[in-house]
Amino acid sequence: MTRKICIHGHFYQPARENPWLEEIEIEDTAYPCHNWNERISAECYTPNTAARVLDSEGKIRDIVNNYAWISCNFGPTLLSWLEKYRPSTYEAILEADRESRKRFSGHGGSIAQPYNHTILPLASREDKLTQVVWGIRDFEKRFGRVPEGMWLPEMAVDYPTLEVLAEQGIAFSILGPDQAARVRDDNGSPWKEVSPETFDCTRPYLCRLPSGRSIILFFRDARVSEEVAFGELLRDGKSFAERLVSRFTPDPGEDQLVHIATDGETFGHHKKFGDMALAYCLRTLEGGNPGVLTVYGEYLEHHPPRQEVEILENTSWSCCHGLERWKGACKCGTGKHPGWSQEWRTSLRLAMDQLQETLTLLYGKEMAKYTSDPVKVRNEAISIILDRSDENVESFLASWMSRPISPDEKVRVLKLLEIQRNAMLMYTSCGWFFDDISGIEPVQVMRYAGRAMQLAADFGETDLEEKFLAVLREARGNTVEYPDGAAVYNRLVRPAIFDPVRAGAHYILLSLYREAAQADPSGEQAVCERSDTGREKITAGRMRLVSDITHEECVFCFAALQTGVEGLWLGVAPFPEEEEFTRIQARVMKAFRSGDMNRVESQIRAGFSPHVYSFTDFSLDERHRAMGLVISGRMSALESTLLCTCREFCPVIPLLKETRNHVPRGLSALGVYEANTTLEWALERVPVDTAELHQALSILAEEGHPVDPSLREAAGTAVVRLIRQVADDPEDLGLLRETGDLLELMQHAGLHPDLWKAQNLYLQVFSKEFSGTGQRGSLEEDAAARRVAFDRIGDLIGEKPGG
Repeated sequence: MTRKICIHGHFYQPARENPWLEEIEIEDTAYPCHNWNERISAECYTPNTAARVLDSEGKIRDIVNNYAWISCNFGPTLLSWLEKYRPSTYEAILEADRESRKRFSGHGGSIAQPYNHTILPLASREDKLTQVVWGIRDFEKRFGRVPEGMWLPEMAVDYPTLEVLAEQGIAFSILGPDQAARVRDDNGSPWKEVSPETFDCTRPYLCRLPSGRSIILFFRDARVSEEVAFGELLRDGKSFAERLVSRFTPDPGEDQLVHIATDGETFGHHKKFGDMALAYCLRTLEGGNPGVLTVYGEYLEHHPPRQEVEILENTSWSCCHGLERWKGACKCGTGKHPGWSQEWRTSLRLAMDQLQETLTLLYGKEMAKYTSDPVKVRNEAISIILDRSDENVESFLASWMSRPISPDEKVRVLKLLEIQRNAMLMYTSCGWFFDDISGIEPVQVMRYAGRAMQLAADFGETDLEEKFLAVLREARGNTVEYPDGAAVYNRLVRPAIFDPVRAGAHYILLSLYREAAQADPSGEQAVCERSDTGREKITAGRMRLVSDITHEECVFCFAALQTGVEGLWLGVAPFPEEEEFTRIQARVMKAFRSGDMNRVESQIRAGFSPHVYSFTDFSLDERHRAMGLVISGRMSALESTLLCTCREFCPVIPLLKETRNHVPRGLSALGVYEANTTLEWALERVPVDTAELHQALSILAEEGHPVDPSLREAAGTAVVRLIRQVADDPEDLGLLRETGDLLELMQHAGLHPDLWKAQNLYLQVFSKEFSGTGQRGSLEEDAAARRVAFDRIGDLIGEKPGG
């Protein structure tokens, strides 16, 4: 009899990017982070790459990459964001899969997911196929292998969905026991109806499909899964492990797989320290019974299904009414607003369906001008979503177009594909999941619809928005501020819609707040004439903007008057004839030279109306980015001025103290600033100059100056460099002791480094030096002294490996 345990985490975030800028804007509810991806990464995705296992004293005794020990799926929209903004976390996830393949008989722990978490039973056959193909191809590019399994969004299932999975080579998926209808032992035995209470979740099942294909289904232990997600099981990793073991049945003759599946965000985001509880559970299970942990692919290799199952179609794991949560007015919600109505979901679904029908017909008609198989081209378009380089786009077009196409035709083809990408994204399940149509998730899917409609207008479909809004007016909201879906669209979606001129204004704004115009990832290029009076500054010129996605090119002329940090009048217009542009530019520059700023503003309005913007006309996120550029550009000048002042006045501070004179508050503040700046320089030195850092810390400690909390990250980086220096020469006992002394002095000075990366590195170095016969000391006495010094460093950063 074989007994195995598998823990599955479904890690996913919806696409959150502004469809016009491909950047995530500020999400206030994610404060203090910029957006929810950042916050959940900090609380969950990154901590699970190096989860702490503590001893009874609260010291770190082990660090675990949880992803290497569990089954998991990562949504493509999440992985694309992690790759760009959290590359170390992204690489740790990929490395975990490589490690799991070594551990689990060649079977990786990661499985695929349909591209953007659409409820597949509600999608057309063609959309099901695109979602699955895009999910598989995204997985293959990132993980470097073919996925064995695929997670179904919200576990929503019907037979046509399973047919698409099987057709694309997917071997298995995961459901819940309430989604099984009947089972039997073999083809000749009678079917038996089952219930969640009687269903055996400890084995895989073969599901035969109407086409003659088949797919294997695992059914999670729903009770324990829900205890993890909604109960208190993650308060204690040991209890978590014991609970999993308790689910084995006493039958000695049956192979058994106890497995749970829950949102991966449970482990650290929904449940604080859930990543640590998971790590402790994994270590406890594997320590007590090596080899007990497995993943689905490995288990299937050794334990193929011996029973068949029929499913209950149109069911899911997060709606007890089947699929109504994504199309109807059932009461499933977050529980935070029990009196609210969800009838809006019906109208939002209808608005999307009607729009999708038009977009599908448009795509088929227009794309047929360039290819004999528009559906195949859409499925293959994942290759240019994953790699938008000019070379890859040209290769794609050469492979899939029936004939050579002109540059203008290329733009049209890419626009058609972008319409389809947004038509996929507008069905992201989160848009219907929560309580009101004014939430950020419904707004986001409506933004994707808005982008698709805007692009469709270039093909003659100019009345789509009007029809869309007519349906949204029937989507009744739950707040006075947003009484229906049309109000939500007009107030929260429409302001985010960028026409080419507005897009140009966005990039011009950011260029203005750089010290000089320079290339931007958007592909912009600017040619400018500038003049300034000291306080006021005028910039006039032209900008070329090329879309990375559609390759559409636009050229604009602009003029901008800046008065102070946020005083701005910016006029933008499509580039006119060269002679007209020269006249407009000359008038603006002449007005500026006159010194009359009201006249300058008038000339900008005259030349560029109606596309004239003040600083407050831009979105909060645009203003946030612009001010960030201002600060980064001006801080060096401010710091230089402050340091000159410090050098002039701070030498008198010791004399004042020696002569028992009071140090004025302003002078004392300068002393604190100088001491912290000196410390910052020492912390940033590469390699670390231990003597310089010791002196800087000693001054702060002796003077009792408060340490600037913003130095916490720099201090953590310095500790990492110190440990790397130790790793480069681990027999240097003096360096080991100096490192310990510096860590003690940091504590004494009140400097509390961010030690997360340093702790990860220390454990690696310690394991290399002191595992088995790994001690390198030439004499036993030297090795013992080095071990004491290593242990001291570990103690000071909160680690006690093997403790």
